[in-house]
Amino acid sequence: MLTTMAIRARALEDMIRGIRIDILKVMASNPRRISGLHLTYHYPPGFSATPEQRKELEHIAMTCPVKESIHPDIALEIDFNWPE
Repeated sequence: MLTTMAIRARALEDMIRGIRIDILKVMASNPRRISGLHLTYHYPPGFSATPEQRKELEHIAMTCPVKESIHPDIALEIDFNWPE
């Protein structure tokens, strides 16, 4: 998702430098499988974006081809932990 953001938002490329994403894999049993993914975006100190830029970055991430390729049975929780 972050790669797609960098490719599609070249004008915002400097903005996304330093962002990190924590990923939590949720497992189910019987059969054992991945049942969910929780992604949390963390922005670097001093990060600043207008509401429009935030909306654009979220849209790019949420329409990422990899995200869209994840099986619908896998629950996705995505938090864009924007700094105040």
